[in-house]
Amino acid sequence: KQILRKLQYVIARNKLSDRVNVCLPWGTTIQVNPHETIGQSLLTLGVYELAVSETLWRLTEPGDWCLDVGANIGYMTGLLATKAQTAGKVFSFEPHPLVFSRLKANIDNLAGGKRAPVEASQMAIGATDGKMNLVEPDGFGHNEGVARLTNKLQANSSTHNVVIARLDSMFCRGEQFGMVKVDVEGFELSVFQGAAQLLSKKRVRDIVFEDFEAFPSDCAKLLQNNGYTIFRIAKKVLGPVIWNPLERKTADFSLPYEPINYLATVNPQRALKLMQPRGWGCLKTKITSA
Repeated sequence: KQILRKLQYVIARNKLSDRVNVCLPWGTTIQVNPHETIGQSLLTLGVYELAVSETLWRLTEPGDWCLDVGANIGYMTGLLATKAQTAGKVFSFEPHPLVFSRLKANIDNLAGGKRAPVEASQMAIGATDGKMNLVEPDGFGHNEGVARLTNKLQANSSTHNVVIARLDSMFCRGEQFGMVKVDVEGFELSVFQGAAQLLSKKRVRDIVFEDFEAFPSDCAKLLQNNGYTIFRIAKKVLGPVIWNPLERKTADFSLPYEPINYLATVNPQRALKLMQPRGWGCLKTKITSA
């Protein structure tokens, strides 16, 4: 069925508008731009970054408070809200003004049902409180998730001056978080540096983050120094897989262009137990488009 959906997309892609609704496996509807990377993946496959999606699905519990740092259009936000249910809460952060407007529209679609409430903020998360420049690199129109934060102005590039804040500044009242997802195009270390109190006091149970550096990166070292165990996240044919990145590489069927993601957790035994069964729980609902 997904092959047929992909063929339909290839045939009709030049006629598609920049707003198409897709029903995700967990029953939420998301509005996508089918002409860029995430939108194309969701329209043709019904899922994006399957191994990460499954990891979030398995490790997030009902009642968890969650953070989606670098939320883009809200795909992972919707997944977290579905798993955390009404007793939980999701805080979603996206600094790009165009992408944030799409995020807000998709959060509105989450209203009702047995999903956690979502609080969205148009800001970046980092190691300082203030403002920074968000720069759109070449090819932004084909992948709206690649804008990068910088202190410098870049000629011939679209730039947005955006608010940036530390997680420690925003959550300084002892809040506890079950799941944090961080995907900020190489700015992950700054996010963790701005969460020193959250991390040192183990107020975050699980963190799923993208990392562009070889292991052990500065991100991994910072997290390990705060008592977190790090696992590499990938996928096999029959389900997800996590392993110690320092050990021999396990069977991994991730595609070469897929980003490298890790899980940092204060409870490795729980994570290993929940990630062990075969199958893809996040795909349990029939995938259809609207």
